[in-house]
Amino acid sequence: MDASYKITFTFFDSIFVVLFLGLLFYAGWWANKKQHGDEDQFFVAGGEMGFWTNMATHMATQIGAGDTIAAAGLGFTMGFGGWSYTIALAIAFILFIFFLVKPVRKLKMYTIGDILLARYGRIMKIIAGIILPTMFITSIAGQLVGSGLLLNMFGINLKTGMIIGAVIALAYTITGGLWAVALTDLIQWVVMLIGIVGILVPVCIKDAGGFSNIVNTLPPEYFKITTYGGWELAGLMFSIVLAYGIGTDVYQRIWAAKSDKVAKQAILGSSILFVVFGFCGIFVGMAAKVIYPNITPESALPLMISEHLPSGIRGLVLISLAGAVLSTIDSMIHSGATVITIDFLEGIGVKLGEGNRLKAARISTIVLTVSGVIFAMALQNVYSLLLWGYTIAACGIAIPVLGGMLWKRATKEGAIASCILGSIAGILWQLLAQESVLPVELFGGGVALITFIAVSLLTKAPSQEQIDSIFIKD
Repeated sequence: MDASYKITFTFFDSIFVVLFLGLLFYAGWWANKKQHGDEDQFFVAGGEMGFWTNMATHMATQIGAGDTIAAAGLGFTMGFGGWSYTIALAIAFILFIFFLVKPVRKLKMYTIGDILLARYGRIMKIIAGIILPTMFITSIAGQLVGSGLLLNMFGINLKTGMIIGAVIALAYTITGGLWAVALTDLIQWVVMLIGIVGILVPVCIKDAGGFSNIVNTLPPEYFKITTYGGWELAGLMFSIVLAYGIGTDVYQRIWAAKSDKVAKQAILGSSILFVVFGFCGIFVGMAAKVIYPNITPESALPLMISEHLPSGIRGLVLISLAGAVLSTIDSMIHSGATVITIDFLEGIGVKLGEGNRLKAARISTIVLTVSGVIFAMALQNVYSLLLWGYTIAACGIAIPVLGGMLWKRATKEGAIASCILGSIAGILWQLLAQESVLPVELFGGGVALITFIAVSLLTKAPSQEQIDSIFIKD
């Protein structure tokens, strides 16, 4: 984002910011009181989460800096074509309802590593404990850059903005665990709904001369959703499926729901919200294209906020954008800390009792946050690093996780081979075929899938005990 455009910040805007921060810290305090040192409450909210909170935390976690801040730039540049990502995200999430919610809910675990341990043994749990935290650190760093850029629009130094975002998210996450994350996500979701959907979008449409004027002014290709090629769309869908396959945050929220019905309804509701919020960001950018056709795409959102919203309302919209970033940061911190504690530390043999496990998780939240800040400071554009971490995780781990839950013939040897060859294929494709129309996820994930099936069929079938650990009968 181009941070050169500054937004005027007034006393009335500050009032909204202070109230918002107060609500976040109160939610963290309340969650800490509720859990009473119970690790089940910290990791998966005790399996007590209702529909609204569960839906909000699903939605708020997936709608981060890229979907709120950068979406307007995509709308400015390509119109509805930039909407494809959130539509694909919703479709992949709905597929989760049909194929994985019920079997995942039966497992009653804390992490993907627990699934891998039960299905393939300790080695895959340790691999997950090493690879996934790397992805979480780079994800945190990427979102912190987003928070820094967002606050920079209001005159705050970029690095100071990163630190502010990190401190706020860490403060309530470390005290309240998943309950704090979910409750603050609910608050942030309500603010996003009011600020972006209820205020910013209608104002932008009105000031652009109405929907009909936007349609008449912009070229026809701006209103085509499928501006991507066939391989690009296939890669997009496959990459999102792989992302959910390694999405510890998604699994934790499924386990946190108080019933199968709530888990399914929450995912369906959040899928609809993905599409709505994706449309809103895109449409703000399209309105900016009509009003300010010669600006840079990165300036679309700050310019529309600064020039078209009155004092006070600007603060509310800022909070809604900040909430989108914070809701992703806190989830990455919490899920990453869970993986480090349960998959890595316990995977390599560290004995943690219930009390020590909770202490280790809280220490891990600090380590992850500090690491994210360091990466964000050193590489203020962490996209390439984020891409590497994601490529290794998605191409290496997703297929063994999903295959282990959906295919009884999957073996440990197939999982290990798939993890190694899928990761290598993804890395090589990233290095050697950057100009190819075939996305890295489709190539690396395809190699992982073929390897997984072939090696599993060529090796000894898993024991009935291993199969029963995942395929639990009703």
